[in-house]
Amino acid sequence: MKKHTLLIHHFEETWRDGMSRFGMTPEVMARNIIDFLHSPKGRAINDVILTTWEMPGPCKNQKPITDYLKARGIPFEHHVFGYGEERQMYEGQSCTLVQANRYPDEPDKVVCIEDWHRELRKSASVSLCGAFDGECIQDAEDMLTHVRGAGCYTKLTDLIVGSQTTYWPKLDCDLAFSNARALIDDFEERLEDADDSDEEDDLIRSFRKDLSVLSRDPAFQLVALFPCEEVGYLYAENEDLDEALNEVIQSINIKNPPRVYDMESSFSL
Repeated sequence: MKKHTLLIHHFEETWRDGMSRFGMTPEVMARNIIDFLHSPKGRAINDVILTTWEMPGPCKNQKPITDYLKARGIPFEHHVFGYGEERQMYEGQSCTLVQANRYPDEPDKVVCIEDWHRELRKSASVSLCGAFDGECIQDAEDMLTHVRGAGCYTKLTDLIVGSQTTYWPKLDCDLAFSNARALIDDFEERLEDADDSDEEDDLIRSFRKDLSVLSRDPAFQLVALFPCEEVGYLYAENEDLDEALNEVIQSINIKNPPRVYDMESSFSL
């Protein structure tokens, strides 16, 4: 299987204040990345790398994303990627250093090329997002240009903080929530008016059937499987209806999407 890699660069709590200057928060950024991954364009991604600067390994801001990746069965790695490094830091070490292009007048500012960077040569495509444009993102671009060649990666500008490009969600989770809420409310009213247990059972079966159809919608899948306060939480006051709702949600399988976007359509190695 061809590997299509998403590099989520320097997405961590360290940069919360910096993100706020661009009207962004780590929480919104995480939802945007998940929305992209679950949309037709992002469905081709089958490999993810998350980098941090200060702390190695996963951080709490990345958890919504890694929870989604686990549900999809997408493998992911965590790596540390330096910031503002200088040539003297690597004296006596055998490593490849490239000029950090965001410091054009400072030749001692470098990006160190590591083994996991070189592994990106094997990916059929690499897409880049994270923080911040012209800064940490430029360092990542310098690395990608060195290991893959100029233009052999995709810069997802609307998922890069500081790019001045707004990310518009590709999946309408608000509409999906409203549709699901309307369905639940409708069946709760009908259950209140039911004359006997047989009619109640018929209504529960009908609710399961209608909700199962709704569960094919990718936006509904995000609302149901990865709820957040900003969109809302799905539940039913009626216990039998709530049980049916939870059973349908638990039966949703997002590992094998039917269609993906061609990530190689715009470039090749």
